[in-house]
Amino acid sequence: MSKRNILKIIAFLVGLYFFLEYILPEKVGGEFDSYEVGSPVCVEKDGKKLQFYVGNYYKGRGIIGRMVRSSGKWIKDQKPCLQRSLFLKFDQYGLIDPDVALAPEGLTLLYLGQNEKEPVLCYAVSSDDGQTFKKKGPVVISTNDVFKTFENAPNGQIP
Repeated sequence: MSKRNILKIIAFLVGLYFFLEYILPEKVGGEFDSYEVGSPVCVEKDGKKLQFYVGNYYKGRGIIGRMVRSSGKWIKDQKPCLQRSLFLKFDQYGLIDPDVALAPEGLTLLYLGQNEKEPVLCYAVSSDDGQTFKKKGPVVISTNDVFKTFENAPNGQIP
C-alpha cells in the first residue's frame, strides 16, 4: 500500500471521527436532553421566569437548554441556547453547572467548561432573553492548585 493511500485512509477516519463526535450526536437520534438533565437555575426578567438547565444527549457532553414559564406551564425551547465548542478547548467536552444573572446589557451566564485537563470557568452573554448566548471566553482556568485569571485578556473580562 502506498503512502498516498495510507494518508487517504487516515484522513477518512479522522473525518469520520469528527462527523460522529461533533456533528451527528446532537442532530440525530433524539433531543439534546434525552439522556439526562440537571443543574437547573432560574432567573426572572421583565416578569417572565426563565429556567436554564444542562441537558445531555449521551453521557457527558453537557449542553445548556432553556425553558420559559407561560400560563402556568414550563415550555421547553427545541434548540439549546449554548452548545460546547468544536475548536475552542475551554469547553470542548461539554458545559456544566450554569448560573445566570441579570446585567444591564441582558443576561450573563457563568458555566463550567469541560476540557481534557481541567475545569474552566467561562461566561457568555445574551440580549434575547437567553434564547441564544454568545461566548465571551474563559474567566478562570485552574491547573492543580494554581489559578490563572484572564482579567486582562481581550475575551476574558470578568463580567
